[in-house]
Amino acid sequence: MAKLAVLGFLIMGCSALRTQISQKAKDPKITYSLKVKDQAISNKKLNKEDLKKIKDEHTTGAMKDVGPIDEYLEMWYVNTKKAKDRRQCMDKQMEEMGVKPHVFKALEFQRCISAADENLVECLKNTQNDDCVKKGLNPQAIATHGSASNSDLVRRYHIVSNACSHKRMMSEMLKRHTESKSKAKYAILLEDDVAFDRKDFVRKVVNFAETYDGKMNSTWQMVQIDPFGSKCDRHIVGYFEGLPVWKPKDVNVFSECSNYWGAQALLIKFDAIPMIVKHMETHPTVPLDWLPAEMEQGLAWHANIAKNPEETNQYYAGEMHHQYVKFPDYCKKSVTASTIGDA
Repeated sequence: MAKLAVLGFLIMGCSALRTQISQKAKDPKITYSLKVKDQAISNKKLNKEDLKKIKDEHTTGAMKDVGPIDEYLEMWYVNTKKAKDRRQCMDKQMEEMGVKPHVFKALEFQRCISAADENLVECLKNTQNDDCVKKGLNPQAIATHGSASNSDLVRRYHIVSNACSHKRMMSEMLKRHTESKSKAKYAILLEDDVAFDRKDFVRKVVNFAETYDGKMNSTWQMVQIDPFGSKCDRHIVGYFEGLPVWKPKDVNVFSECSNYWGAQALLIKFDAIPMIVKHMETHPTVPLDWLPAEMEQGLAWHANIAKNPEETNQYYAGEMHHQYVKFPDYCKKSVTASTIGDA
């Protein structure tokens, strides 16, 4: 497959980790690289015309024939009971894409939050949520989330809630899958504030699953769709329809081109769910968008099909980036507010 040295910035996920790094306050333990040679492909800005040209030149064609889509791919998202606007927006978009939405009730940890309990692990264990923090927390990961409109304490609970909600959702998905003897091979794990490319989302996901031929093409277990922030060229392991596929590593740790923010859309294999859940329960809890980098068989893919409001204003690679995120007119403005950042 031809490799095209280009990439735009895509943003997704209210779980997006946004380390705000200024030139005056850098961590001396981190090797910051803003050199073009380290990010020339991964962080090249593309406009609509560029993306259309890439798609036209590298398309895999019409969606592969995989039979009824609901028997091949399931769409699941986490949603709180009070977030009705988000649910309406997500359900309507999926209806337009011809796929059935599945909803999992998000964990809220209200008892611990209301008590302002700063010992997250102990409080969660005392409220029968110990499966969320079996191996404790990764303190650096929990501390680096950038949606700072509420207290650090509340935000940390929300980050853990988001990760654990998806973990429990996967367990429920597998249970139903087994009991119903479903033939579905893949699923998309979603947050509830995604702006989809409703014309091309399903086609690209199906064709990626069927035809991606880069490294780990048969062994991947989870694919982070459209991460934002700065990515590293050295992490590129393949291309799909002219855009990079990465093996993300060391999120927010060793270099500034290792961001990989956003877990608004994660493609997984049903037969990989036991391994994913086991990984989450045998490692310190991290924000959801760190998971593909932590897993040996985790990938990240620039697909240009799933965006999130946090894409609008982001600082990375030494400058501020502004991305336009277009929701359908039927989605209310409340959908664009981060739930992790809210008290």
